[in-house]
Amino acid sequence: MDDDDFLQHLMHENERRESQFRATARQRAARRGPVAAEQPDLDDVLTSRTSRSKKPEMSSEELALKRSEALRRRKIQEQQKAEDSKNATIQRLLKKQASKKSRAELAEERRQEAAAAAATAENDAAIALDPALATVRYLARTELDAVGVPHVAAVVLVPHGVDMGCVFPGAVRPPPRPHVAAECEATGCGKPRKYTLEVPVVGGEEKARRAACSLECYKVLRAAVG
Repeated sequence: MDDDDFLQHLMHENERRESQFRATARQRAARRGPVAAEQPDLDDVLTSRTSRSKKPEMSSEELALKRSEALRRRKIQEQQKAEDSKNATIQRLLKKQASKKSRAELAEERRQEAAAAAATAENDAAIALDPALATVRYLARTELDAVGVPHVAAVVLVPHGVDMGCVFPGAVRPPPRPHVAAECEATGCGKPRKYTLEVPVVGGEEKARRAACSLECYKVLRAAVG
């Protein structure tokens, strides 16, 4: 075999091997026999499993983003857990305060009811012993004042719970005190009041009250009424 024949033999052998390598799995299984044709090729099975199990690699930025998202979710969960615990504690304390307050109010109401019942019983017993306590009584006596001048002191005793308006329906209330201005009433002054001047009212015995801020304004108001 010369060199040309040897080269052609090598080329044919390479082409045969390449064509055999490029054959499909079904063709290779068919070459192995009818039973082996139904079984998958081991190389194909390993290649398929490797391709499915292999996960795509993540870049450093994607890994950092994933870690940041996990930390953010964990922080939110911890904050929510702390907030729930705080709210539960507040509700528990409020319930305790409400129960204590209700017991205190109930005790106070019972105390007031007992005091009112005792006062009523005491009043009824006093009236039973002295019927005069159930009537309106008028007491008058003569007393001496600080300089020895006698005067009459009068006291009206009214039973407990009786309105004075029912006993004295025609009683006249004392007249209100005359109003005094808060500012000086001298013409053109208007400063805050410091003094009060009583001046007689023309045509009567009553006196009016005037406000003054200084001795000068007091003299002006005094001179105005003569």
